[in-house]
Amino acid sequence: LHPKYKTTYFTRQGWPTEWIDNAIALLRAEYEKNYATACTKRNDNADDFFKEIDEYGLDDNSDPIDDWISTGPIRTAQDPLKWWSGMLADNNRLAAMALDILSAPGMFYLHCVLCCH
Repeated sequence: LHPKYKTTYFTRQGWPTEWIDNAIALLRAEYEKNYATACTKRNDNADDFFKEIDEYGLDDNSDPIDDWISTGPIRTAQDPLKWWSGMLADNNRLAAMALDILSAPGMFYLHCVLCCH
């Protein structure tokens, strides 16, 4: 879920296609199990008065995993936690999961290894 690498990291490292597909399937399963329904609840209070207008024309039925994978890496995203925090503020449906996963202590170490070495 690092926006700078996405699945291109796996491809460049020579992962077999079936491994990449499995990684995507695990990502999808985690999202569906723990995040999908929490992200689709509507909040109809006064603070969201213009929410329907803001979201007019957006496809609520789009698949956030497919949307994420179909776009290229975001080369300007140096800090994934900061980037996803901004996406959470914009109501991105993957942001909560990305922040949970990337803020795990083991992921911090992996981020340091990938970015600093």
